[in-house]
Amino acid sequence: MFRTSPFAGLREVRLAGTLVAYSPLDSVRIARTGPAALFSPNPERTVYWSSVAQIDVPTGRNTLGGAAGGLAGAFGLALFWAGLAKGFGCEHGNGCPNVWRSTARISLLTVPAGAVYGFFSTRWKRVY
Repeated sequence: MFRTSPFAGLREVRLAGTLVAYSPLDSVRIARTGPAALFSPNPERTVYWSSVAQIDVPTGRNTLGGAAGGLAGAFGLALFWAGLAKGFGCEHGNGCPNVWRSTARISLLTVPAGAVYGFFSTRWKRVY
């Protein structure tokens, strides 16, 4: 009476952990890591190779990319602010915002925030 729906697609399962055993063309055994491992009754899980659709590996931190993104965001915001002031009739020399000075001020917040974001975000590379 309580069967699965015939219209339901295949269920995608995502696992994260450390590779424990690898049997070519048969199965992969993964030891769970992270917060999910604390609540898991089984510390390891075996997945058959036929059900593996994709394997991703972490490739490191992106601190410099995050800092560069913060600087680009600061420049974009300063450019937007200067364009908005110019659109409302600000003439050159009458207290109009300087794009470079505004970028320097805004980047004091956005560059460290971007670096922290880049440090804590992990880039993933598909290997299979």
